[in-house]
Amino acid sequence: MGLQQLPKDKKPAKLVVMVTTGATGHWNVPWPTDQSPTVQSIFENESGIKMEIVGMGPDDQFTKIVQDATTKAAGYDVLLDVAAR
Repeated sequence: MGLQQLPKDKKPAKLVVMVTTGATGHWNVPWPTDQSPTVQSIFENESGIKMEIVGMGPDDQFTKIVQDATTKAAGYDVLLDVAAR
C-alpha cells in the first residue's frame, strides 16, 4: 500500500470518507464472522491513518459535495459509493 511508504510527517492523521448510508457496514462491520477484522481496522492498522466513515443518503450527497467544493471546506477526503444524479 502506497500510504505505508509515506513519511510520518506527510501522512494525514485521519481520512474522512463519505459513503452512501447503506454502505457504511462494508467498512465497519466484521465479515464473514464476528471475529473477523473490519476493512476499516485493517486499513488503519496497515496504513497508520485513522478513518472516519460518514454515511449519507443519496439526496444529501450531491448538496454536501457541492457545498464542500464551493466553500473549499475540505470536509471530505474521499468520496465512495456516491450516488449518481
